[in-house]
Amino acid sequence: NATDEYVVGINKQTGSKGQPVGTDLTAPARYWRWPVWDTTSYFFTSNTGLREKSYLKLSSYYNTYKNTIDNYTDATYSRLAISSSWPVGTSSYDDFGHGAKVEVGTLLLPRQSLKVMVQNKTDVHREDNVGQADTALWTNYEDRYLDWGIEDTIALRSDLDLSLGAGWDRQQPVHSGPTWALPPSRSLFHSQAGVFWRVTPRVKLYATYAQKDRFPSLKDRYSQKFATFIANPDLRPERSDNWEVGTKASPAPWLELDAAVFQSDIRDLIQEKKNVSGTKSQQQNIGRVENSGLELAATFKPSPVFTGAMGYTYLDRTNKSDPATRLTGTPRNRVTAYAKWQPVPAFYVLGALQSEDYLWDSNTVRLGGFTTVDFTLGWQPLPGLLIDGGFTNLFDRNYQLTSGYPLPGRTWFANARYRF
Repeated sequence: NATDEYVVGINKQTGSKGQPVGTDLTAPARYWRWPVWDTTSYFFTSNTGLREKSYLKLSSYYNTYKNTIDNYTDATYSRLAISSSWPVGTSSYDDFGHGAKVEVGTLLLPRQSLKVMVQNKTDVHREDNVGQADTALWTNYEDRYLDWGIEDTIALRSDLDLSLGAGWDRQQPVHSGPTWALPPSRSLFHSQAGVFWRVTPRVKLYATYAQKDRFPSLKDRYSQKFATFIANPDLRPERSDNWEVGTKASPAPWLELDAAVFQSDIRDLIQEKKNVSGTKSQQQNIGRVENSGLELAATFKPSPVFTGAMGYTYLDRTNKSDPATRLTGTPRNRVTAYAKWQPVPAFYVLGALQSEDYLWDSNTVRLGGFTTVDFTLGWQPLPGLLIDGGFTNLFDRNYQLTSGYPLPGRTWFANARYRF
């Protein structure tokens, strides 16, 4: 019928991979290879109409992740490393996760759209650094999550909507391995509100507020990353208050504009802190952080053969609790753009640009900014058949987002796709 849908899916990936050694001479070289990198996902999702004004959505999934890493002594990749921190040079993961979600929505209340959601999730990490087949020796970590939420959108007028929401999240540690005591369960309430005003058919204004949270993952709390990190089982969840005011406008049929200013006050931000003990790092709650900035975007199609878009983000981050600890991993300014010229339906030329200024990778390491350009030519000789090719990082820019691991230089590609 016109409303109901039921999907059963299976995704499976079997693979292996390597890793560059790294260019940072101050860090130990890592001669790593992954002979096993396998994932599977089984899922079900549905949407069922309940008479004319209500619906029921159900979804569930079961995911697995199997991973084996070999650590070698040198670039010959001929002998596995043996040390006190890694007994046989091989580490294996056998992880899985599962969950389910129920959402009910209705339009039965006058001028309202009401939704209620409940979901649960289980994350399990199992590892074996000894390399023996007996699963009784495997170390086990497990977290369980339960979340619920409710949202109501109310039409105050034909051109004005009010959205209100509330939720509750719980993280319950179940297993914490043989070394650490089980951390306590944590529960958090949060809320949100938004006002959306259609000033004219071409101009919309909105203002939103939302409380959000992020629980530390198993990896955040327990991963020692092969003796380079110190575990921190007592990491607290991040909490934040987020405000945003913005507009969406279409001053001409060929032009769309978006603009927004935002601010986030984050408590107990989780971030890597380097050299906590010697050269070892640790994930820590570094305190209160304020993020503020703006986003601008424009999409334009001045002629039938030309389309383009530009976007700009300004992000200012301030560590209110400890100004001496830098906030890592984010540039202050970021620009993206693309332009597409299609003189005939069967041929197009596409250019894309990305530019970012510097960012801090640690308290002492600053990575320089960069600008990259991509170029693509596309040809459709037959209906359903598309052939394209071109270059990414056309001007061979040398840049990196993580110290010691430069990203690929100029790369050419060619694709052929047939859709039927």
